[in-house]
Amino acid sequence: MKVKKTMQWMALCLTSVWLFSACKNSNEAALPQSPYAGIEQQTLQLINEYRIQNGKEPLQTHPAIYAEAYQHSSNMAEGKVPFGHDGFSARVERIRAELNAGPAAENVAYNYGPDPAQTAFEQWRNSSGHNKNMLGDYTHCGLAVAKSGDGRYYFTHIFVKVSP
Repeated sequence: MKVKKTMQWMALCLTSVWLFSACKNSNEAALPQSPYAGIEQQTLQLINEYRIQNGKEPLQTHPAIYAEAYQHSSNMAEGKVPFGHDGFSARVERIRAELNAGPAAENVAYNYGPDPAQTAFEQWRNSSGHNKNMLGDYTHCGLAVAKSGDGRYYFTHIFVKVSP
């Protein structure tokens, strides 16, 4: 029994290490430094674990996608644009100018939660359209968080299928 529990724990640790490395990109140093990087990484880890549980490959980050998500989250947090998907087509066009990108989707969320990453993930998982995006046929993403003056966290998660 003890050996079985030890092996389960080791498998969980190896999966966690693999997930963490799968979330990294060789271009990660080029990503803007967000003060909410920990929340972003935690949210992406939750999503990638969920994708794996559902037979999907984990998403890889890309600086061009992240930059668009970061700008949108910041604009929503600063009140420059309303909460929502306004400008999504333009964001995708700028991404496609950088990458050989095909289909794209976007999830946005906001919350005041004590655990903003978990709260955003649950909001998306419990919404059929957002859940469909999380489990969609995408290969790359950018997930960014910004915080408004009143303490609200704004999330933008852009999903893209990049062809080699």
